Amino acid sequence: MERRPEAIAGHEIPALLTPAEFAAHRQVEAVLRACWHHTTDVIAEVCEHARSLPPQPGSDNRQSVPALATPTFGPVFGRLMRLRNVNSSLLARMTLSAEATVNVMRHGERVPAVERVFSIAAALGLRGDDVEAMAGYPDSVPPDDPSLLKRLAATQALGELVCALVPLPSEQLDAVTAHAKSLALR
Repeated sequence: MERRPEAIAGHEIPALLTPAEFAAHRQVEAVLRACWHHTTDVIAEVCEHARSLPPQPGSDNRQSVPALATPTFGPVFGRLMRLRNVNSSLLARMTLSAEATVNVMRHGERVPAVERVFSIAAALGLRGDDVEAMAGYPDSVPPDDPSLLKRLAATQALGELVCALVPLPSEQLDAVTAHAKSLALR
């Protein structure tokens, strides 16, 4: 996973790191739904397919995102979700959380428990220690429960795919969805 210290620290996000389309959360969700029951190997194949798509001339309207006035957990977390085109319901499903819980965290009303930090990091394609620091838990211990680690590996595969989808315009997102659905038929 690539580090994105700009986003986590609340700095300005350069246009190169923003989504090709900020309103593509439904298409991102469609790709993930098509991959939901695939193995991590198949998800990695879909991710590689997404990364292999060539840039579309004239389709890149990305713009930088200004720095946050107050880089506290809620605003940074909400902005990270926006930069990944992941809405509250999708993140809730990916992290096995209630949507209300995600909304409370996104609006800064609550910082997530240490255990949830790792799920959030995996779902957004981030390193766990980055989200730990953002949440104010820089010295926490990563989980070691085997069933949780297995679930985190699956969530991390989806998070990697989410990151691979960021630079893609609508047409390519639809193509990745079709590709993922075709893999289910094999």
